[in-house]
Amino acid sequence: MTLEPDGLTVAVAEDRTLLDAIAAAGVSIHSLCGGRGICQRCRVRVRSGQARTEPGGRVPGEPHVLACLTRPAGDLVVEVPATSRLEAEQILTGEARWDGVFTPAESAPDTSARLFVASPLAFKLYLELPRPTLNDSVSDLQRVLRELRRQRRLEPVHVPLEVLRGLSGTLRDAGWDVTVSITRADSGYEVIDVEPGDTSHRAFGVAVDLGTTTVVAHLVDLGSGRTLGASGMVNRQAAYGEDVISRIIHAGEPGGPGRLRAAALESINGVIGDLARAHRVEAREIVGAVVAGNTTMIHLLLGLEPAYIRREPYIPAATSLPVLRAGACGLRIHPRALVAIMPGVASYVGGDITADVLAAGLDDRDELAMLIDVGTNGETVVGNREFLVSCACSAGPAFEGGGITWGMRAARGAIQRVSLDEAGRLAWSTVEGAPPRGMCGSGLVDLLAAMLRAGIVD
Repeated sequence: MTLEPDGLTVAVAEDRTLLDAIAAAGVSIHSLCGGRGICQRCRVRVRSGQARTEPGGRVPGEPHVLACLTRPAGDLVVEVPATSRLEAEQILTGEARWDGVFTPAESAPDTSARLFVASPLAFKLYLELPRPTLNDSVSDLQRVLRELRRQRRLEPVHVPLEVLRGLSGTLRDAGWDVTVSITRADSGYEVIDVEPGDTSHRAFGVAVDLGTTTVVAHLVDLGSGRTLGASGMVNRQAAYGEDVISRIIHAGEPGGPGRLRAAALESINGVIGDLARAHRVEAREIVGAVVAGNTTMIHLLLGLEPAYIRREPYIPAATSLPVLRAGACGLRIHPRALVAIMPGVASYVGGDITADVLAAGLDDRDELAMLIDVGTNGETVVGNREFLVSCACSAGPAFEGGGITWGMRAARGAIQRVSLDEAGRLAWSTVEGAPPRGMCGSGLVDLLAAMLRAGIVD
């Protein structure tokens, strides 16, 4: 199948829909309902070739069909019009988190030094091992473990079989001067790699926010704790539904779990790859990862059954997961790198909110405070160091055009900032400084706040 006007060609089995093929080709297309033919946003035009369209799949009075209800019957040329495509959005990566109308950048609170002590999930140590002699004839493994105890008092330390198999050769080829990559484990530490020479300054980690709509990652130097850069993209799962309920429904279809997991991994690996290339970091040099996301996103990423999150009494497979390895998760970093999934609370209050609470220090305050996370899902947490109570609801559709005449996503031309001074003068800014086309969520919140302060609304 050929997609126009992109000129992309993609292979698609006759039992798969055009929506599946378009998503596989990496073209972002509207599918709010997750491919059930309800929203009618995935309209495409078959320019040539034969296709089989299910009942309800043709748009009355138009030459378009719904991609989710149409399957190929041979070679096709399909046009995906601009009205059916997801626009490129402005994705906030956290690099300008305090920059806004009501909070000048110079007054931004810096809580990181108070809240966090550098304690990375993984690190590297350079070892200059004494050469074996007749008077010092311990095994190669014991020689490494002995030096780790001497330098950093690390114990117990586990060395997996795949690392042990290459240990003897690496030690001798390197002249007994090696760098050991170590991750934390539930009961101590684990060696994930032994490299010749001193590469201790090349240890990196990634922090990933797996959102329903967007995926953002930060690349961190684990030696200094410094964030080197951030990257974001639209979650490729959007082709199978714009909210978690639609995606849970899609996961119940044949092949659905595999498609959703593949889309999540493509998104995460895409932003990690962008960061690695930009900062000249090899995949194997990324030795630790933290992933935060709502409960459904984590289930879909790891291939867990999400169906019961949607059904009363709304029970997830797990909210707190054991330490995982990158190879088992599908992340394209060091295959034995430790992957920590932020623990969630319940079906609709996930690890992303746990991360919010920790980052804001809400659990370390005496005063009562409120944390609000408005995304595709909206969560609120109220409490202090003594207690925390939370709730959740669907928020994204309301802020992105659902029931709001001029509502839109944070794409080019969306009003994103609004202010109203004491004289009643209105000021606003748009995404990319383009002429105004509508208002995204942050613009709506700003406008309501400005009107409240001016006494226009009570």
